[in-house]
Amino acid sequence: MSAPVDDDHVDVDALVDQVLGGRPRPVVWQHLDAATAATAWAELDTWVRWLASRYSLDHRDVPPCWFAHGHLVEELSALRTAHRASFDPAASPVGPVEWHQTFAAARGRLQLWCGRTGCRPGEHRPDAPPAWATDPMTTGYGARFAAHLEADLSARDD
Repeated sequence: MSAPVDDDHVDVDALVDQVLGGRPRPVVWQHLDAATAATAWAELDTWVRWLASRYSLDHRDVPPCWFAHGHLVEELSALRTAHRASFDPAASPVGPVEWHQTFAAARGRLQLWCGRTGCRPGEHRPDAPPAWATDPMTTGYGARFAAHLEADLSARDD
């Protein structure tokens, strides 16, 4: 399969698939359109339920409200991508062992994140992002960042 390349149009996804040979690519949630996001959510949900069942994970590892916590979505998406790459038929024979090492490290992060959510079975607590990140102008963050940026850029050699 060759990707069409001309002066007016380059099929970037086809080129990437050609170079990577169809290998799994990370999900970048903020760049997905609605149709692609719907597919990605369905695939991730199926995989997370399989993971929780296969490894007997409880709410301390993956709470039933995982999808409502951006940090868990990102961690689980990355794990799914690593799992798909490690268990791909073209992967190294040690891929599954490496995935389990990755999973062990990620499981510690998942437990840390789950502890911070405060969610319990049957009780969801929404995330509370820091005010400086969601309202940079009111909190003064925007002005402090702008001042830092100006100082940093003026100190650089051109």
